Amino acid sequence: MQKLDNAKLRDCLSPAEIGYNAFYGITQNPSAEKMHFHEYYQFLIIYTGAKHYMVNDNIYPVSYGKLMIIPPFHMHGMIDREKFPVYERALLSLTPEFLQNIGNRQLDFEQVINDKIASNQYCFDLDEESAAECKKLLAEVDVENRHANAWDRFANVSRLFPVLRMMLEASSSTYTEKKLTAPESLMHQILVYINAHYTEPLSLKQIAAKFGVSQSTLSHSFIQYAHQGVYDYILHRRIMLAKQRLYENIPLSEVAYQCGFGDYSNFLRAFTRITGKSPSAYRKELNAGGKTL
Repeated sequence: MQKLDNAKLRDCLSPAEIGYNAFYGITQNPSAEKMHFHEYYQFLIIYTGAKHYMVNDNIYPVSYGKLMIIPPFHMHGMIDREKFPVYERALLSLTPEFLQNIGNRQLDFEQVINDKIASNQYCFDLDEESAAECKKLLAEVDVENRHANAWDRFANVSRLFPVLRMMLEASSSTYTEKKLTAPESLMHQILVYINAHYTEPLSLKQIAAKFGVSQSTLSHSFIQYAHQGVYDYILHRRIMLAKQRLYENIPLSEVAYQCGFGDYSNFLRAFTRITGKSPSAYRKELNAGGKTL
């Protein structure tokens, strides 16, 4: 099985280009992973290298073959990560449009997936055989997509169907309870508070006072827990919401207001810095592609 690192992950074709993407990799001495989100569905199978994984406010214990089903615009990532020598995982990323089309008008795969996670349950158990088979197939898709032409990539889709079948069967037959363990501590309470109030004016001073800690303790402990600073996390949550709002036909100034930015100029600077394009350019691309949520 080929070993791939994070640099090669960044070189993968994005789901937006072909509707799907697969990745298998073993990262040596992995660095901390920030909480992040995607505009597509992600199926993540963790084999080694993580102890707890968080999706929105939910924390799950991780062991070999854990399957995380993560919908678009859901913050997720490892938390309170211990130092593991390797991080082994496989990823399948699918756009909503791809899921809507592969059912051949007989089955709405996007609705099937949304039904599986309707109760905010995102973590499931793959049996050992299925976990190994998914690893093999996704690694093959990953390697083929790096070198294949458009026709070969289209043919690659056939490998995705058994993977989807195994994942959906696992999500039907297993249920991993949210486990309130050591990571769900004061920092988790603070993160949940931010998730509920990030569109409101928030400051390090105000949050620290609310939870009875010093600003320096809050700043240092939050970085250890979420692998990014408080302000950085708040900003990324606001940008995530802004991307969702840009699908709607509302003025950009109203998007800025709804997402917690004091004025449009601050919103414009932040959105452009994080996404590499202005809000108007992002919306223009959405309209050109006919994308909807």
